[in-house]
Amino acid sequence: MTLEETASKINSLQHLIGQKVPKWNSIILEIMPAPNNDKFVDFIEIFFQTQNIKQAAEQTGANDFEILLIFRTPKQHGLFIYEWYSFFYSESD
Repeated sequence: MTLEETASKINSLQHLIGQKVPKWNSIILEIMPAPNNDKFVDFIEIFFQTQNIKQAAEQTGANDFEILLIFRTPKQHGLFIYEWYSFFYSESD
């Protein structure tokens, strides 16, 4: 999806923030667009530095995005982890 398509889809998924993510039983803290390819690491690094998704997309040349869920795993570690939305939810959810 394009960044705009992904952002639109995320707007319809805001009700998931604060809900528990399947498998981990941990609360979803954030939902964001991110490239699911070799640009992912560079994109995330730029995003963490700038807090700007559009800037990260422009600087990495990313143009194909998916939906990223961000949460903490219970008791395993205190760091943020992520999974792709499609890993847990089907299009009909």
